[in-house]
Amino acid sequence: MAVQAHISVNYVFSSKNAVFEDIWVRVDYNKIHLIIVNVYFPSKSQPEAYQTFIHSIELLRRKYPLAKFLIFGDFNLPEVIWFKGDSLMSPGANCSIAAQVLLENIYYLELEQINCFKNVYGTILDLVFFEDSSNIDVMLEDFPLSTVDIHHPALDVNINIKVKNFTS
Repeated sequence: MAVQAHISVNYVFSSKNAVFEDIWVRVDYNKIHLIIVNVYFPSKSQPEAYQTFIHSIELLRRKYPLAKFLIFGDFNLPEVIWFKGDSLMSPGANCSIAAQVLLENIYYLELEQINCFKNVYGTILDLVFFEDSSNIDVMLEDFPLSTVDIHHPALDVNINIKVKNFTS
């Protein structure tokens, strides 16, 4: 994650969960608050792991009610087939219980899955969730910082947050 030096970034927490790995940071700029979450779920994670993750989102939404949330990472749900709609991706009907738990709760929280880039096997393991698909761009990164894993294409995620300037 890269942030300009004049923007405040604060570590929020890591779950220290044995089932999945996550890190949560808060970016503050001009009265705008953005919670950024990066998460990794091992393959074949149980539904309870995704439910625990959702619970963390709910807790932080209560703690930071005015913040926007950007959630991305390797959710390891290869069975989910994603279909591109107008500006976001929608899952197909045949999903595992774990995928159903995650997706039903994510959509209940009014987050949208934005990433449409498949890996070499034709699946999307790396999901990007945001509240407003019109203000986020997900692209393939032309110049990745490290060697690219064939399961995970390097992504460039840009968020456009409108800041109101008040003059007196």
